[in-house]
Amino acid sequence: MKRIDAILIALVASVFWGCTSLYPSLVVIDEEYYVVGGFDCTRYEHVDDREFPSLKVVECYNKDDKFTGKRYAMGDEELQAYLEKRKAERKAILDDSPGAPGRPDPYTVPCSQSVKC
Repeated sequence: MKRIDAILIALVASVFWGCTSLYPSLVVIDEEYYVVGGFDCTRYEHVDDREFPSLKVVECYNKDDKFTGKRYAMGDEELQAYLEKRKAERKAILDDSPGAPGRPDPYTVPCSQSVKC
């Protein structure tokens, strides 16, 4: 029975982690930063821009292999703003999780004199 539980947990975890690629994320290509991923960018290619051949862009395609647009490299200010936003999101998640400072952990039972610790 425990083996079946372990298999189910592994299956659910693999499905969950597989789906996380559908969320946009930061990637580095040729020392430039791009945000790729999401439902409209499940596959991408790093190519010369058709309008400005001296620029490199990421061309995005959806799951049906339909072109959905291009993404340009992020500038320094855009990159900094993106990183700050992600940092704030992570902090909000951690602050809201059980055991965070100022929030009790529901799984921790305080010791009392009647219970041996």
